[in-house]
Amino acid sequence: MSTTIAQSSNESINQFVSRSTNYLYFLEDSYGYFYRNLILFLWNNLAKKSESIRSWRSIDKNGSLQTTLSLFKLESNGSFDRELESFFAQKFFQQIEEISVQITTFDLVLIATLSLGFTLARLTLTKYLLRPIIERIGIRSIEADKIPESLWKLCFYLATWIACSYYLFYQTEGIYFDHPTTVWNDYSMSTKIDGFIYVIYMAELSFYIHSLYTTIRIDQRRKDTWTMMCHHLICVLLISLSYCNRSHKSGLLTLFLHDGCDVLLETTKLIRYCKIQHGHSYDWAEMFVNFGFGCFLISWMTNRLYLFPMKIIYVASVYVEQQKIPVPFITILVTMLWIILLMNFYWFTFALRLLYKIVTGQIEELEDSTEFEQKSSKDIDESLRSEKSEQFNQNDLNQINGIENQFNQINYDQNETRFDDETRIDSNHQIVSSNFIRYRLRDRSRR
Repeated sequence: MSTTIAQSSNESINQFVSRSTNYLYFLEDSYGYFYRNLILFLWNNLAKKSESIRSWRSIDKNGSLQTTLSLFKLESNGSFDRELESFFAQKFFQQIEEISVQITTFDLVLIATLSLGFTLARLTLTKYLLRPIIERIGIRSIEADKIPESLWKLCFYLATWIACSYYLFYQTEGIYFDHPTTVWNDYSMSTKIDGFIYVIYMAELSFYIHSLYTTIRIDQRRKDTWTMMCHHLICVLLISLSYCNRSHKSGLLTLFLHDGCDVLLETTKLIRYCKIQHGHSYDWAEMFVNFGFGCFLISWMTNRLYLFPMKIIYVASVYVEQQKIPVPFITILVTMLWIILLMNFYWFTFALRLLYKIVTGQIEELEDSTEFEQKSSKDIDESLRSEKSEQFNQNDLNQINGIENQFNQINYDQNETRFDDETRIDSNHQIVSSNFIRYRLRDRSRR
């Protein structure tokens, strides 16, 4: 008997694996999953109940309370309440109790401390380290405000991506990535979370809570600001739920697939922001920007639009249901994963529109298509040149002032009243030289 069950289980697993590489099967099976777990669930537990209650309380023409025979029989034999008792009344509070005991007071204090620490660290580093460096290397003001945001995200996502890669490909030898169904082997709510995964989870959860504040109060407003806010909120709920219902291994795979794309995105942005320094544009930087954008597009399509739904969503929904693995609130978790997938497609449209503009020649270089106003480097340079045509670079002003001080010391004689012809000629020559240097420096700063 046990051998037969094992064989049927292996057959179902093999059938799932054979379908898990086809996107059409994923869409078809996902539709069936939501139909069974959401549509039928809502109909059987909510719509039928409300309809039965309305029929039970309906009033006939004579004004007397009408009770149908079938409902009367159900009520009379005591099965009426049992049939109308919803899923929420049966299991909701039981599952709430199961997952609530998984998070401790220490976890909450640690999350709050890290969230506050991330915010203070970013504000401090931006003010006392990044701003002075940006001013020193001569980044344009229109780009200077974006660099701290991108650099901060790059450092965090790079650290978490390296940590996830270390666990997935070194500690577990890639078994979870190559065979994602294994993350659900021996699943239990009593499973202890590995200390390494615990650190990653606490850091990620704290960072997204911190990002809810920075997106509104610190980061520059963009077209997708409110979409980004929804994304951060969904991430907070997803990480919290996957931590409490012990689906953290699947969550680690999700973080690995997403953080890698963010590393390429923020790196490409930083190269683009730093392309022009002290008014000089580095042509080699544009080559790296184009290369980074291409790598970003490939990684986004591969990781977020293919591997994420096939290795994470498909397994967490269809496979878990087929194997009858009792994961609390798994349908809610899968729904939030689908919301993240739809957001990934939404952001991908920005990249496609940008690529289309480049191919059709509407723009000459890459730009951030999520910003409200986009200007090419040529337009920005012309506007800055017109606005600051009479302003010098601080270094040039210092040079001019130093030269003028030297000439002033030569021009003024100790007597201040007598000049001989020879001294007068030299002085005039020096003044002319000073004016010539002044205009040359002014012309260079304008260029």
